[in-house]
Amino acid sequence: LEPTVRQEVFAPRSGLVDEVLVAPGADVSVGQPLVKLRDPSLELDLQRVHGETQTVRRQLEAARASKTSRDLRDENPIELYRLSASEREYEQQLHNLESELKLLHHQRDSLVVRSPIAGRVLTWDLAARLTARPVERGEALVTVADVAADWQLVLTVADDRIGHVLEAQASEQTAALPVRFRLRSADVPSTGHIEKIGITASVDTKDAAAARPTIEVVVAFDKHELTDAARRDLRPGITARAEIDCGRRPLGYVWLHDLWDTALTWLRL
Repeated sequence: LEPTVRQEVFAPRSGLVDEVLVAPGADVSVGQPLVKLRDPSLELDLQRVHGETQTVRRQLEAARASKTSRDLRDENPIELYRLSASEREYEQQLHNLESELKLLHHQRDSLVVRSPIAGRVLTWDLAARLTARPVERGEALVTVADVAADWQLVLTVADDRIGHVLEAQASEQTAALPVRFRLRSADVPSTGHIEKIGITASVDTKDAAAARPTIEVVVAFDKHELTDAARRDLRPGITARAEIDCGRRPLGYVWLHDLWDTALTWLRL
């Protein structure tokens, strides 16, 4: 079970987690700070460029002061020309350093990771997982989801059963086959319909030797199922058992189709 509106928040660059600013389960708004990172190399660059900026600014002020000296302007035009050239050089250096400093400040501001959507923080035990930990650019830090929006069920259907679903879709000429399911946390079953079917099969990497290939099937809740009371009981990650309505078949086939499919597989080999 998962909300349809959810986003992973990633580290914008490599660094250390300096501070976790939200708690698990907290409601956050768009743009609210979630995690603050620190990049030691960026801090060194900022100190270096700031020092160089101050040095060039003093050199520029000295060149301008010398240039405006009346005695130098009246008696030494060659030196005045040299100071004018130095002034332009210092101005260009200062412009370049200020641009670099602006970019570095922007990079430092981006180390405050903010929520891209309004919703609820789903990642559990954030402080223990992240505080003082090094992270790489692009690493997922926090998951935020809008639990007030629609929810969906992601089913894993064994590859030897997905054929029945695809056949039913073709015969009924609709992709939205009805689904009945019961959440492990609920006492009564719920209904929904297939929204989409994955185009590739995958195997659980935790136990690839024993696992069977499965295809993901996304099921949307029927609208009348999501009352305010029902929403309060929904929790991301809750498991469910589901039945997909693939039409009518003879009773014997319904009871024994696993044996029938196994026999056909052996005969076709």
